[in-house]
Amino acid sequence: MLRKVEINCEKCFNNLKANSHKWGIGDHEWERAITRDYYLPVFDCGNPLPTNLISEEALSAWFNREHDKIVTDHCFSPQFMGRFVMDNADIYLTDYEKFRSLFIVALTTIQVTDKQNTLLRSLTKNRNGIFKIKKATHKKYNHLGINLYRKEDNQSWDKSIPTGNILSEIIYVPQELIEYEKQYLVS
Repeated sequence: MLRKVEINCEKCFNNLKANSHKWGIGDHEWERAITRDYYLPVFDCGNPLPTNLISEEALSAWFNREHDKIVTDHCFSPQFMGRFVMDNADIYLTDYEKFRSLFIVALTTIQVTDKQNTLLRSLTKNRNGIFKIKKATHKKYNHLGINLYRKEDNQSWDKSIPTGNILSEIIYVPQELIEYEKQYLVS
């Protein structure tokens, strides 16, 4: 694994563990600050583990040489995953290898258009300590009608093939995350 990933992962683990006494005290500013301690290291890792997935619209932008319209989406909301870790600290902050495995999952990215990325972000809300998810992670691309294509390593996007849009059928989605999300789902 890349050294940058290992450093950010260990730093994240240590930061969350050091601040775990502030989790669950009813202070949403502390909760936001702690979940940002998960988000920032994920973001700082860049795109070390690309899925080779791209949305149909981003693929069209690639063919039309409109590369400025293509962005990288962390398909698992890192800040939400930080919440998941903190609510399950007895599991993830006592076993570094379990934490590391989940951190690696959080690095999963998909190429989408900037507009699609905005729509995907709008499916998760955290306002004044009230957390809401409009669509489960493994169903959000399907919900927005974002069809995905995959290419093999070392191939160009013009060799990509359609894969569908339900993430759990395309990439690994932890079942415990799917179950955890249910308590935050709103209609």
